[in-house]
Amino acid sequence: IMLRLCIFIVTLIVLITSIERSDKNWFKTDDDHKTEFTWEIFPRLMKSWRELLDNHSINAKMILTGVDIKLCVVYKSSSNVSLNFMSSAADFKCLINRWMNNIPNDSPYVANWVVDNHDNHRAASRLGEKRTDQLSVLATVLPGVSVIYNGDEIGMVDRNFTYAETKDPIGCIVGPDTYHEHSVRTSISYSIWTIASVRASLSANIFKYLSRLKRKLVKRGSLEIALYCFDCSIAENVLGVVWRHDASVMALIVNFVDTPVTVDARIWMNIPKQLIVYAPNVHSEMLARSRVDAIRITMPSLAFVVLTTADLV
Repeated sequence: IMLRLCIFIVTLIVLITSIERSDKNWFKTDDDHKTEFTWEIFPRLMKSWRELLDNHSINAKMILTGVDIKLCVVYKSSSNVSLNFMSSAADFKCLINRWMNNIPNDSPYVANWVVDNHDNHRAASRLGEKRTDQLSVLATVLPGVSVIYNGDEIGMVDRNFTYAETKDPIGCIVGPDTYHEHSVRTSISYSIWTIASVRASLSANIFKYLSRLKRKLVKRGSLEIALYCFDCSIAENVLGVVWRHDASVMALIVNFVDTPVTVDARIWMNIPKQLIVYAPNVHSEMLARSRVDAIRITMPSLAFVVLTTADLV
């Protein structure tokens, strides 16, 4: 089965590369002698693998597919999770709503949120160390599957490594002059994080707390995304995510700018006046389990906080 899996992955890469290089008339042929017809192969190939995994055992198997191209959402092709790579903070609300609105209602298909992967610089290095928790928390509280690269949950940054330390085939093949541009960015510095330091890490604890909260509320509640503009004339600079289920409420507030903001979250997000701080990050200057007045919440630069009703604490 591993050999067949390798063949499948190679075939999928070839097909997606062909799709990326195609023109706007890509989907408009029924002639199986034309290269454009390979679009029809994609769903058939996925379906065959879906059947293979379904017949392999009585336990359900999940297929994840990932492509890093500008392509319409591909669903109904036997892949449970078609990974969409996103990293633009300015477009979060648009991306979240568009992604959620295009997911089939069928239960096997769920949303997914990719913070980082091995082909990119770490989130902390790419977007700033203060944003690491923002991205992981946002991915965790949104519905579906959260994909967070090893180490991002504890705020790891890129590490410069030598050609001698390069292990992946691509990095080794291109040679010592350009290996750093092509090599998979595995971080040897991961070994410096002891179990004790990870457990003591606020980031790691937040990750655990939000996973628990997701099991309590996110699976059953309804989702709302809101934008807030504090003292600005160009664009909204605060993102809000609200989950509701009966009287239970969870609200994530993320400040995307480098200056403090003060928001009236009660009116803006339509949430209760008194809430509990469930998970603050280091920069929020708030204490976990403390009470806050949602009418006036001050957020330091690039900070976030997760607030809940008392029943969820």
